[in-house]
Amino acid sequence: MVRLGNSRSQIDEVVKYILDQKRHHTQITFREEYLNMLRKNDVDYDEKCIFHDLLGG
Repeated sequence: MVRLGNSRSQIDEVVKYILDQKRHHTQITFREEYLNMLRKNDVDYDEKCIFHDLLGG
């Protein structure tokens, strides 16, 4: 789940999402999640301008 914006009614859901990030990123890297968000929202990007994971290459 990736949110670009949230309302007050979603506070509990957002807190749960934030607290779950450590476990979540054992399954998918932040970079992968970021690229998925760009693709899902039809955002054009240049691969050479996207950061690379420090530990993953």
